[in-house]
Amino acid sequence: MTRTDAQRIAAYIAKTTPTTVGLKVAAQLTGMKSSYAAIANELQPIESQVTAICAQDNVVSARWGQYLSFAREVWRRSKISGDPALTTDAQLIFNKWKAYGATDSVMIHIALDVFGLTVV
Repeated sequence: MTRTDAQRIAAYIAKTTPTTVGLKVAAQLTGMKSSYAAIANELQPIESQVTAICAQDNVVSARWGQYLSFAREVWRRSKISGDPALTTDAQLIFNKWKAYGATDSVMIHIALDVFGLTVV
């Protein structure tokens, strides 16, 4: 049985009312908080290392964001890929951020010291 457009709109409105959405989010909130905490606890030391490398390599603080993004992207791929795929992925991520204007030597330093990966 096919529903009319009016029935579909009514069903959509019903499932997106603030009360319904609030209940759905509330049901997932505990899991969401613990997942976020686990990720934050894992990323914090990585981000601290990256900022230390940026400071050591005299990167202007306004540009630290791109190196943090580079590191986060490599970290995210490390959760999906194992070596040697991770090395290949890291090289692709390196090439992308190099095209965006990130400095080679800083990214090489981050990849090696933070992730134990060699990129060129």
